[in-house]
Amino acid sequence: MAIHQITIIGTGLIGGSLGLALKKHKFAGKIIGCDSAGVMDRARNRGAIDEAIALPSDAVRGSEVVSWHRR
Repeated sequence: MAIHQITIIGTGLIGGSLGLALKKHKFAGKIIGCDSAGVMDRARNRGAIDEAIALPSDAVRGSEVVSWHRR
């Protein structure tokens, strides 16, 4: 089964690094980020995520993999 969408909840240092690593290794699917607005803006500007969604319940919809990196 191919993975088409991944959600990263917590897009700071660890979650953002995961998103960048996925992009570096040519992950072809969509990466959704979920965090506070400022943190998601930085992650999107760095290219770590494709889309930012504030509510975790909405961010995980449609994802085959969810990675949680929040305290």
